[in-house]
Amino acid sequence: MRCNPTQRNRRLVIVLIVLLLILGAVAFSVPTVAETVGFTTVPAVFTGLSVVLVCAAVFFVVRYLLTGFVYQIRPREDLMGYAEEEWARTGDLGVLSPRHLDLVVSKSQGSRPPVTECVLGLDSLLEAVPIRRKGGTTKADVRSRYAKDSFVFYDYTLTFLWNEALELVFRDGGETVGVILEPDAAMTAYLRGLGGPKEDENE
Repeated sequence: MRCNPTQRNRRLVIVLIVLLLILGAVAFSVPTVAETVGFTTVPAVFTGLSVVLVCAAVFFVVRYLLTGFVYQIRPREDLMGYAEEEWARTGDLGVLSPRHLDLVVSKSQGSRPPVTECVLGLDSLLEAVPIRRKGGTTKADVRSRYAKDSFVFYDYTLTFLWNEALELVFRDGGETVGVILEPDAAMTAYLRGLGGPKEDENE
């Protein structure tokens, strides 16, 4: 099973990048303009502000326009036997138990080849929770359930300020790992069917 998430608010990201670049150019030109009209400024302050704004624009370009993710649920490399043959023949993950499957997230940027960001066994999945920024279960709510654990989370979403996503919580070695994704409906249904709360807490 494979999913390529899409950027849901690309136009907003482009507007923000253009705005940051314009503000950066304005900040850079303030000392020159001020000098021509007889005002005294501190050029270093405006130069520094300009650099910060341009760097922010570059971050948005790289993170939200040039970055892509691929989510895959695939058999583990050491899988052998009848189940592997059936999966290869039918492509049906139902013939495999979670202990035979991994969630793999790959990341690409521009023309660079994809790099594997994480590999987590689905047999270590504790729960799959639909989350929202507000008006429902948030990532902070999920984290609070594991307040006594060592908890880290990774955001593999493409949408800037996403409103809806899916958080997967794994037990990986001695720590709890949260992974935030934007999977399609089929992958979401499959992952939610493996464990954790099945009711949509946002409804």
